[in-house]
Amino acid sequence: MKQARDHIFISYATEQSALCDWLAHRLAAEGYAIWCDRQKLLGGENWPNDIDAAIDERTFRMLALLSRDSVKKPHPQGEWLKGIAIGKKLGIDDFVIPLNTNGLRSDEIPWNLQSINYIPFTPSWAEGLASLLKKLSSIDAPRALKNGPKIAVESIVASSTVRNEPEELLSNCFEITQIPRFIRKYEAATNLSIHERRRLRREWACYDVSSTRVLAFDDLPSTMTACYKFQCVSQVPWRNTKWVNGIDTRKLVVSLIHKCLYHLLESKGMTYCDDRKQ
Repeated sequence: MKQARDHIFISYATEQSALCDWLAHRLAAEGYAIWCDRQKLLGGENWPNDIDAAIDERTFRMLALLSRDSVKKPHPQGEWLKGIAIGKKLGIDDFVIPLNTNGLRSDEIPWNLQSINYIPFTPSWAEGLASLLKKLSSIDAPRALKNGPKIAVESIVASSTVRNEPEELLSNCFEITQIPRFIRKYEAATNLSIHERRRLRREWACYDVSSTRVLAFDDLPSTMTACYKFQCVSQVPWRNTKWVNGIDTRKLVVSLIHKCLYHLLESKGMTYCDDRKQ
């Protein structure tokens, strides 16, 4: 007997594992049978082991998770090409549904997917999921899982919560427990060049007001004292001051906290993200 096309196939790159897992469980909870190589339990039984056969015979739609990693890797690209070919064979223009998970520009999206309307998953996964559910509903995607919420929960409980492997931790919340009472004003012996000021900002959590004046919470790092001759000329109790050197105190303090946090994270091994400018 011919098997029904009743599964949603998720194609992704390893770097998108967290989103893939989240998306698979949320869709399963909505009743959609899911297949991806990380969450086979969400697809029910009798799923082909061969990916080509799975896409050929059981896939209703393929979700292509587009990112700057997946567009460069042959494995997900091969699955997308397979999906596009099946869509042409079946006469289904939207057999492959691209999900833009990285905020890719139009010129960064593979040419063979540019003509297909993608669903943005930036800046919000929740908004992306809402749009995807609306899309699946509009094309009458089958909800093959009669007990989807139970299966989604059991697959999470059954999986190990502790893994002996590195993982990416994402957070936008850091607790500030203490802020220095004073903002210090420093004067340089000579004017600093643009290059020197850039290096100064890169290596010291400071706010350079001019080519000779700098504001900071802490002294110049010892590794830079030989290069720059700065002298602390005064310190301001910022909580009682509205302006410091003509700069709004609140904005100045927030800026210095961000700079201090940046240098702290960098010292712990984190790196700057050019895509998000963070």
